[in-house]
Amino acid sequence: MGRLMTRASERGAAIVSVILVVALVSSIVASLFVREHVAIRSVANRQDLAQSRWIERMAIDWGRFVLQADLRLGAVDHHGELWATQVDETVLDETVTAGARLEQLPRLRGRIFDAQGLFNLTNLVEAGALGPQASPVHLAAFRRLLGFLDLPESLADLAVARLLPTLGRVVDGASIPPEQPRLLRLTDLREIRGFDEMTVRILADHAILLPTRTLVNLNTATPEVLAAYLDVDPAQARQLISERGESFYKDMPDAQARMRLGEDVDMSLFSVSSDYFLVRGMVRFGRIENELMSLLHRSGNTVEVQWQYRL
Repeated sequence: MGRLMTRASERGAAIVSVILVVALVSSIVASLFVREHVAIRSVANRQDLAQSRWIERMAIDWGRFVLQADLRLGAVDHHGELWATQVDETVLDETVTAGARLEQLPRLRGRIFDAQGLFNLTNLVEAGALGPQASPVHLAAFRRLLGFLDLPESLADLAVARLLPTLGRVVDGASIPPEQPRLLRLTDLREIRGFDEMTVRILADHAILLPTRTLVNLNTATPEVLAAYLDVDPAQARQLISERGESFYKDMPDAQARMRLGEDVDMSLFSVSSDYFLVRGMVRFGRIENELMSLLHRSGNTVEVQWQYRL
């Protein structure tokens, strides 16, 4: 009897051991399958990311090509030109994937904007005989722009205080380097007290930081920027833009005559052509979706990327 109980106990223990081994093996196999699935998904994501990066470069090259071609058609820049045409979301064919057939083809959407139709904050400071100083004309215009946007005008002085140390100076014939690095993008304003996220977001439609001082393009300026420089109400600026219609200003005398600007307006602040352009695009490939912004500088026959970041 005792032997039978012992054998039954041994068989029960053996069965339990088998069950435990099977459970352990099943757990290990399941873990291996999960790891393999994660590894495959990770590789696929990296492939999609690499492909999307390649398409981003293609989008920038497209912007450079369009701007180079535009310059051959004339020096005047306006919203009726090819570069200003929005590219709606477009499915790209196998030519951008080196002929590879994919389940999901990449998609691209983008547009080029004239950066000189915005208020260039770099214009707020200039080199003076005694060193860097605020530019009175641009400072007054920026204060008016802030007022139009229901933002505190005191922000103009805070911006100038941060921008002045980014200019070098000459003392006794020796060049003194800047005390602080220059700001590259509008989002860099967030390091200045008073420029919070909401303020920068409001300014984004009307202002920009460009690498150099620039003129305002009368063909592309926003109504608020135009009103700030002409010292008129934004409604008047919108009326001027409406009267211009589809007929762009061919040169500065044409603009001054048709806009009925008096002799007291400093026309040296304006132009009808631009050197800086923004390219904003969205690339979607597989599970990857990126939105990017790039600043292009057109000088002569070359178009170079000044900066690029993903939103």
